[in-house]
Amino acid sequence: AFWMQWQDFVRFWREVQVVDCETNIHTVATPVYDETSWFGPLVACLKGCFYYWFCCVGLKRLFFGRSGTHDIEEMKADMDRKCGYDQDGFYCTLCDQRAVDSSSGSESGHS
Repeated sequence: AFWMQWQDFVRFWREVQVVDCETNIHTVATPVYDETSWFGPLVACLKGCFYYWFCCVGLKRLFFGRSGTHDIEEMKADMDRKCGYDQDGFYCTLCDQRAVDSSSGSESGHS
């Protein structure tokens, strides 16, 4: 873990850049294996096959992959979708209710 005070962060770095990588069938790779073990490649192959076939990583990347974005506007597109698929899997927030602040009557962004 790495910890830095916000003031130090601002002093040393002037900007934060975000990389939005694509996720598709071409980004599926064999897991890293222990090169010091004789069974390292076998374990990596078994692990990769398990994730690809039984955890459906292959199907997810093939049918639900997405291309990377080039600017902020592309990143904001579809941000307010109620149902979809992201890197954590399928999601649906149709039934989520927004919290209402009783003192002012305005809605807050917390669900």
